[in-house]
Amino acid sequence: MIGRKNNPIGQKLILRENKISYRTKFILRERKKSGGTADITVHEKINNGRLKEIYFASGSNCGGTSVDAEFFNLMEKITNPAIMNALKGDHLANYLDLSREFETKKRSIKPNTTGRINMKIPNALNLVCKEQLGQTLKSVIESSDFSSKVSLKGDKIRFEFSLFTSLFQLTIDSLIKLMLDILSEKCCDGITQILLVGGFSQCMLVQKAVKDTFPKLTVIVPKDCDLAVMQGAVMFGHQPNIIAHRIARCTYGFRKKKTFDPAIHDQNHLEIVNGEAKCIGLFDAFLKRKQPIQPGNILRQWL
Repeated sequence: MIGRKNNPIGQKLILRENKISYRTKFILRERKKSGGTADITVHEKINNGRLKEIYFASGSNCGGTSVDAEFFNLMEKITNPAIMNALKGDHLANYLDLSREFETKKRSIKPNTTGRINMKIPNALNLVCKEQLGQTLKSVIESSDFSSKVSLKGDKIRFEFSLFTSLFQLTIDSLIKLMLDILSEKCCDGITQILLVGGFSQCMLVQKAVKDTFPKLTVIVPKDCDLAVMQGAVMFGHQPNIIAHRIARCTYGFRKKKTFDPAIHDQNHLEIVNGEAKCIGLFDAFLKRKQPIQPGNILRQWL
C-alpha cells in the first residue's frame, strides 16, 4: 500500500474518490513523503467498494528529490562545489528559495516547450561568486563548460530545454523500469489503469513517459494528487475497514532451537542443551513475504 514510510495506507483510499470500476486491477505510483523514493503498488477495487492489495509496495530511488540532486549537481558543475556549499551554509534562505524555484519549474515544465527555461536566481549566488572567485555569476557561467547551454539575464538563469530535461531522465528511466518489472509479475495480469499520486506525479514529463510506455493502459492523475497522503490518512482514520486485503512485505518469525539433524543442519550451530543435541539460531517463520494478510486478524505463534 501507499503512504507514509512503514504505514503505506493513506493514498490508496483516494481511489474511492476516482471513477475506478469494481473488479478493476490498477497500478498505483506515488512519491514518499521524503520525496527520495517512489512506491509502486498494485490493487484491485472489489465489489463492496473495499481495496485489495495485489502486489506490495516496492520502492526505488526515483522520486522528486533525485531530480533535485541532479539540478544542484549541475549548478556545482557550472560554478563549483565550494560556491554552492557557501550559498547553502551562509545564505540558507536564498538556497531554499532556489530549491523552491526549481520545484515550481519541475512541476510546470511541459514536454513540448520550446526555447529556454527561465529560473529566478538569488542575488546571494552572485555575491558568493564575487567573494569566492572574484568574478560575477555571469562571468562564471560564461567561462564554464555550459556557456552554450546556460546564460544569465538580469535575475534569471536560462537553461537550454534539452539540458534542463536531462535532469529528469535518469529518475524517469528508473521509475519506468520499476513499473515494468512489477507489471511482469504474474499476479499483475489484467491491470487496466495506472494512478499517479504524490507531488512528483504533477510533473508532465513523468506523465508523458508513463503514457508513452503504457499506451494500452488508462493513466489517471487525480486533482490535488500531491495531497493524497494527507487526505488518505484522514479517510483511513474514519474508515479503517476499507482496506480488505494486504500483502506482507517481509517474512516474520522467531529465533528457535530444534533437535539437531546432521543431514540438514550446520555443525557450527550445534549446541548440547540438557544432554540433547540442538540446532540453535533457526528462523521459524509464521508470516511469509507476499502472503495475504487480513487486517484485524490475530496471528498466534507459540515459542
